[in-house]
Amino acid sequence: MRNRGIARAQRSGEGYSPSFYEAYGYNDRGELTSAEYHAAVYPATNHVSASDHGFDYDPIGNRRQATQALAGFSPEYYCTNALNQILTIDDADTCPPGSPNKSLGYDADGNMTGDGDLTLVYDAENRLVEVAPASPGSGDKKAVLGCEHGTHSVITLRWGFVKPGL
Repeated sequence: MRNRGIARAQRSGEGYSPSFYEAYGYNDRGELTSAEYHAAVYPATNHVSASDHGFDYDPIGNRRQATQALAGFSPEYYCTNALNQILTIDDADTCPPGSPNKSLGYDADGNMTGDGDLTLVYDAENRLVEVAPASPGSGDKKAVLGCEHGTHSVITLRWGFVKPGL
């Protein structure tokens, strides 16, 4: 039988007031299908259904839909291309949507280069080296990532943006 992942995640202590846990559900392929929020310490069952999430997948494992029980949240539908890359995320269940809420871009190596909110940059070995806002504003940050030679240590440098004329 396939590993189905984490069944629960307990969060308690000084940083979490009140304590809570999340219960996760998986399908037979081990894909996350649900996440339930419980405002209590496990095994109490103070279920807060407004925070529930649900996920649906196509037969080869591409995410098709994400839902959230929160009032006013529309389901999100995912459209993929022949390479199984997510191209659009939208509240319309047609692929491709007329004018999607979010479009994702990829380079020739298949690396995601942006989602409309963020721009991602890779080096010649397809390692993520930079994440920045697509339209930076005052106070936004850019992260520059790198590895120390010969180690697996990650170095992160952050720069802030200032709008022209300020």
